[in-house]
Amino acid sequence: MSLISWTGTLSGLWSTGSNWSTGNAPQNGDDVQIEPTAAITVTYNTGSLFLDQLATANATLSVTGGTLNVLNGYDFGGALAFSGGLLELAAGNGGDAFGSNVTETGGVLRLQGGALAQGGTFTETAGTLAISNGQFLDHDAGAFSGAVSGDGRLILDDVGGQITLGSGFSASVGAIEIQNTEVSLSESLTYAKTFALDQGGTLGLNGYTLTLKGSAGLNGTITNGGVINATGTGHMNGLLLDSGVDLSVSGTFIQAGNIALGSAGSATLAVAKSGTLQLSNNGTIFADSSGSFSNAGLLIKTGGGSANGGSSVT
Repeated sequence: MSLISWTGTLSGLWSTGSNWSTGNAPQNGDDVQIEPTAAITVTYNTGSLFLDQLATANATLSVTGGTLNVLNGYDFGGALAFSGGLLELAAGNGGDAFGSNVTETGGVLRLQGGALAQGGTFTETAGTLAISNGQFLDHDAGAFSGAVSGDGRLILDDVGGQITLGSGFSASVGAIEIQNTEVSLSESLTYAKTFALDQGGTLGLNGYTLTLKGSAGLNGTITNGGVINATGTGHMNGLLLDSGVDLSVSGTFIQAGNIALGSAGSATLAVAKSGTLQLSNNGTIFADSSGSFSNAGLLIKTGGGSANGGSSVT
């Protein structure tokens, strides 16, 4: 194992040996640093390489072909651009972070384990972000229009920004979690696995339909019109439906906190014939003059201290 540094002063190909401190392109097992003094682009376009660690700063790593594997630690201080090939990141003991922007217009970015924190903008327009047993955290505004797959977690977390799930977005990851950010739909979406909208998170439907077939935690704000079809199981703990949102429950859900309907516009919560809503504490389902609650299924009262329990539907 050797430490190999990029010494080229201009943009160039990864495979050009004269760009590297040893006079040769990195080999399997090497630790690689790309930290030029001026902003450049290093293009990886061919071959199959297994690195021990990889760190970049002040440079764009462009993956256009081939396969690049990083086994033990990655710290991308510079930008990443994908238009082909495969970048596969295993769980390691290193930085495990993206500090700058990621643009994926093709190719595959695969996270095999650990947690990858995205500090810049992640823009995916055609490629695939595959998450295998790890988790991807997006801390800044971004746009997803390609496929997200694997058994890991896609965590969208950005204080003050907005993340768009664009036309062509599809997800089959083990879990999608929205935390402290606004996520906006630009087409209808069906998701069959674990979905969590945490308190502090906002989901803008924009008139589209989100069908949740798996376990769902609905604990934040859903707004901008549209329909939520909750056909699986889950809970509602501090949910606000607003601005023309219709939530239909045809699975089994537990109300663990207050539900507010339509504080700034009409909203509806409907328990379908096949649905069950269990009131598990002394919370309320509140509908103002423009909101409504209806039950064609089963409404169960459990917990809360007394037979009446203090729960209310108003």
